[in-house]
Amino acid sequence: MDLTVRGTYMTCIRVTIYGGALFILKASLKFRGTHPMFTKITQNLVHELGAFEKQSSHVFQAKSCFTIIEGNAFFNGPRAGINFNDGYCGGHIVRNNAVWNTCRESGDHGNMQFWIRRM
Repeated sequence: MDLTVRGTYMTCIRVTIYGGALFILKASLKFRGTHPMFTKITQNLVHELGAFEKQSSHVFQAKSCFTIIEGNAFFNGPRAGINFNDGYCGGHIVRNNAVWNTCRESGDHGNMQFWIRRM
């Protein structure tokens, strides 16, 4: 069974009022080698996030490789707009994003949160 996710593009999506995290990049704990690679999240407009889930971010990433997050507008969310749970694999590019008015539920960090824990 091939569960790998490679080269996915999420582009030009507009979302208003969403209950939880919108872009979730995460590997399966059951199957080795299933981590997302070469994902592009570009030119999206996402706001009014977290209507139901208060620990959600616009982009949440854990155990992913070589992700590009570029040219997006993320605002009005309960936690960080972009949240990297770990530093798995590396090779990520985060540039030219407009991220503001986040952490409205917690206020404990800024618009982007990078844990960079090593596996």
